[in-house]
Amino acid sequence: MAAPFLKSIGYTPTEEEANNFPHTQTPFANVEQQLRDKISSYIFYELAKTTKSKLSYSDVFINTCANAILGQFREELLIQLYQAFDRYRPLQCSVLPGEYVQAIYLTRFEQEVLCHPERVGVLQDSRLHIVFERIQHCIDSVIEMLIRLEADQGEIQALLQKENDPLLKASQIEVGCSDPHNLQRAVMIVTFECGERIVYKPRSLRNEEFINQVIGFVNSVQSRIALTSLNVIVRRDYGWQEYCASCAPRNFEERRKLHERLGALHAIAHGLCITDCHHENVLFFGQYPYLIDVETLGHCRPKVEIDIQKFLGIDSSYEFPSRTGFFPEWLAGTGDDAPNSIRSGALLKNDKISSTKYESTFLGVGTDGIILDQIKERRSDLEEELVSRLGVDAIEFVDDIESAFSDTYLALIACKDKILSLLTPQDDIISRFIFRDTHDYLRILNSMRYWGLTDPKRLLSRAFKLNPHLPQTILFSEVEAVLNGDVPKFEVALHERLKLFDGKNWIFLEFYLTPFEMIERQLRSMSADRLVFDRRLIIGSILSFDETLRKGALVSESQSDFRSSKKAMHEPILNDTHQDVLINGHNKAALVASLHRLADGTRFSYVPMEVGFGRGIAGLTTYLSVARDIDPQTGTDLFDLLLMKISSAIEHQTLALHGPNSHLVRLGLADGLGGLLFSSALMSNFYKNPILDKILNSIPVDALISRLSSETKLDVFDGVAGLLVGLAAVAKKANDPSRLALIEEIHEVFLKHIDELTSNRSSVGVAHGLSGVGLALAASSTHVKNVDIDSVIGAILDIEQLHWQTSGVVEKFHSRCATSNSWCSGTPGYLLLRKFLGREMENDPVYIDFNSSHIQQNETLCCGSTGEWAVRSILNGLDGVQNLPKTDFERTKYMLRDWSMFNGVSGVELVTTSPKLLKRIISLGIL
Repeated sequence: MAAPFLKSIGYTPTEEEANNFPHTQTPFANVEQQLRDKISSYIFYELAKTTKSKLSYSDVFINTCANAILGQFREELLIQLYQAFDRYRPLQCSVLPGEYVQAIYLTRFEQEVLCHPERVGVLQDSRLHIVFERIQHCIDSVIEMLIRLEADQGEIQALLQKENDPLLKASQIEVGCSDPHNLQRAVMIVTFECGERIVYKPRSLRNEEFINQVIGFVNSVQSRIALTSLNVIVRRDYGWQEYCASCAPRNFEERRKLHERLGALHAIAHGLCITDCHHENVLFFGQYPYLIDVETLGHCRPKVEIDIQKFLGIDSSYEFPSRTGFFPEWLAGTGDDAPNSIRSGALLKNDKISSTKYESTFLGVGTDGIILDQIKERRSDLEEELVSRLGVDAIEFVDDIESAFSDTYLALIACKDKILSLLTPQDDIISRFIFRDTHDYLRILNSMRYWGLTDPKRLLSRAFKLNPHLPQTILFSEVEAVLNGDVPKFEVALHERLKLFDGKNWIFLEFYLTPFEMIERQLRSMSADRLVFDRRLIIGSILSFDETLRKGALVSESQSDFRSSKKAMHEPILNDTHQDVLINGHNKAALVASLHRLADGTRFSYVPMEVGFGRGIAGLTTYLSVARDIDPQTGTDLFDLLLMKISSAIEHQTLALHGPNSHLVRLGLADGLGGLLFSSALMSNFYKNPILDKILNSIPVDALISRLSSETKLDVFDGVAGLLVGLAAVAKKANDPSRLALIEEIHEVFLKHIDELTSNRSSVGVAHGLSGVGLALAASSTHVKNVDIDSVIGAILDIEQLHWQTSGVVEKFHSRCATSNSWCSGTPGYLLLRKFLGREMENDPVYIDFNSSHIQQNETLCCGSTGEWAVRSILNGLDGVQNLPKTDFERTKYMLRDWSMFNGVSGVELVTTSPKLLKRIISLGIL
């Protein structure tokens, strides 16, 4: 069906007139002119039917609207006309020669387009009808805007302070000034005859209104940094925003104040979980920055149970709240353009700057056919692109940024209740959830327009890289939007769960935190004590970016010295015992890429959220304590972030141990307090941090002792033996009497359960069996001597020997991990215990069997080749990387669940970053 505007009652040429069109130098000029007339006529008659025309839109103004609409689609229209004509011409039969035939065919084709557009739509692979439909949609959006302009005339006059002007007359519009909103409706700028301008956005500006109110609260608490905002008129489905021209600061003082205010805005964005503050969403007027697009207010965190990276099949979509995007950062990646791949932030011109850019030049009609375009490659000078922009100046004003961030952060704390009171009754705040960068959609959209990709399957496989973990509803929603020339919007209302629009229906996805919950939790967590850490995130982003620039020799020597002195102020202090972080011969760049993947991982539920060591954030933090030197800024920021989470978790655990649910608190190494203690002891070798001391001193000894009397779980991963491992590791640091008393109490627990331990029903292995209990008791016996405990260890050795000699024991080993060589449930625990006790094993059949087979299943520490390699290194006295398991750090698929120590990436990467630490973990701290 043809677009309605094509059937406008405006002038349509007859076939005879169309045949007599003059042949111009510009192909399809006649089509453009006729389309322009049809658009003007359509707008005029539609406005006449639906408005009272109080604003008396003139013919000249309506013609400018038509020009603006057609200009928005001109390039795409010409492409499709060229393509359609190229396919149209072979369908015609004629013996007329050369150029004359070309002119005749072109004239006939123009006639078909204008008089019988429905015929063009059926031409093979033509997308011309889609272009007409998009033009029609834009026309409808403009008409809708003009009707709303008339309805809101009074408030617009007040906003522009033109109350005395009885009738603001529009003289010009600009269409497509930003990404489309609300089912492809265009953003527009309206210019009035008096010279004033206003921005029309086809979505509610409640978010912007809320930010303006927050800025007012902040200014009332602290007046040193005067933040300003753009006034808005809020409607349910659309809004009007004050227009502000962009201009650069004029001198050094204005540049300093601009960066100072950016620091203040960064604090607000951090507190309200706003992301995506790149150059298109932040406007600069001299020393004043303005947030002009806050769709990502209250950016929600996915549910813990969902592995978003696998679920969505993408590398980076969820923006961590602290990474607001104001300041430039280098994107993680391993491709050819990764070293020059930048997310610009507010201060750089391009969202992503790569070493190669492409531009397309249309050559027009040729006698041998139509050459659609010729791709020309040009190199961009990265140094000129960056140094000429304001982004590289951030390091120069880092102190001003830091001070403004702190003042505004404290102001937010002071007025957090007022802010939350604004949100509570509101239901119409909408937050955009970012699945992919807008840049990715636009790149695919441009490819569609240039090359006519119309097959959705082709688009899925080539453009979106079809992934089996990504729901088809999301993929087809993206395809539907891009086919219609839109950027997909996945939106979530303030009190709702995530939903996406597939062109016809809203599809809901369940997430852990709504935008309101996200903002509330973020504001509630902010405190004067936390300020030091949160402030470091913003400074870390600036310093990290600047460090990369200096390595690339993009700044002068004097600038480099200045920036080095700034960076030295924020360097972490490392302990001298920090050894074997990198092993000679291994690819440091690959490990850096891995650490950046980890930084991206913190944006997902990909980071484990349990407390403990084996399956929780304590193990990941332990890995970072040795791996952060690979990329000091990224690693240290992540390390401090996770330490804060651990500190918060231990406070909750402490309360739980005293409360009615104390029986639910885990004690073991995998997810409980034992793992927390074990992690703290390991990390204290590598990093001095007051939070570690807080963790070590926060364990409620009395509550634990009362809990132990009723505890029945005895194993390492989930039970009392795991707590014993943690206490033994801590006792190596300091023989605190209270902790030693706790070890004695745990010994009594094991003596109480001696019959259960030595029964034939007991299992084997480190995780849940006798080997782990024996290692825990052996480790703790070096601090608290107990003859009875030595007898328990001897009994464990005997029952393990009996297990091995009993038929069917191999099947027991295999039942948990499909191999008897796995560290957690196989024979390695049996061998480690005997190694520690000095037993002879050379002729032991268990030792012989262990050395004769290898794990092929996976690479994890718990059940895979990493744990097996560490055990072999201990048993055979290897200090280096002999027989190092093959580990490809460049791959994107680990076949691991997360970044945990036992089942995830952290344990695997310790093979390369710190094999000494890995062997300490494998031996439960004995070595």
